[in-house]
Amino acid sequence: MDKVNCFGEGYPLWTAYGELIHLLRDKALINPDGTYLDDDFDTWVTHPTLQMILNLEPYLWSHFGWSIRFSYSCDKSIIFAQLTPVCGHEYYTNRLAKVKAQYPAIELYAMRKEYREGEGWWLKDLQTKTSFPLDWLVPASRHQYGTIHLQIPAQSEKILDCVYGNWHVPSKGHARVNKECRD
Repeated sequence: MDKVNCFGEGYPLWTAYGELIHLLRDKALINPDGTYLDDDFDTWVTHPTLQMILNLEPYLWSHFGWSIRFSYSCDKSIIFAQLTPVCGHEYYTNRLAKVKAQYPAIELYAMRKEYREGEGWWLKDLQTKTSFPLDWLVPASRHQYGTIHLQIPAQSEKILDCVYGNWHVPSKGHARVNKECRD
């Protein structure tokens, strides 16, 4: 993550969904016993960021044994990717499912910038089809978690209210899809 975040504002890698909840509500990503709070690490990325991560894949593979798998839309654009440890994980060939491995996969939800007449710029998660006003995500704030530097959306609580409702109470519920988040 630091390798991506060091490229600056042109390559956003925002903490998203479950991890955003854990950072804001639980103030943690790891349990006291050392296990992970979640089985994946959700992020939002723009296509330039996704391309840059794809370019890092040979390095991630040769140094850490991590690889990337993608989900494409009908127009062949990437809508979702998983950066995952290859050794010791369960792989499903018939569907893109959660990876079960020693370390959580980093899930990369591709965001597309869209201009809406009278509303300005928006970002749309191409996997969940949920849209956010651009100013809900930028400028991102920097969050230090241990040795990791994370980017947090500008209006994190608004985002979580929109996609989860009451995210302050632990739940097994998932983010809503096909949602227009707005003030």
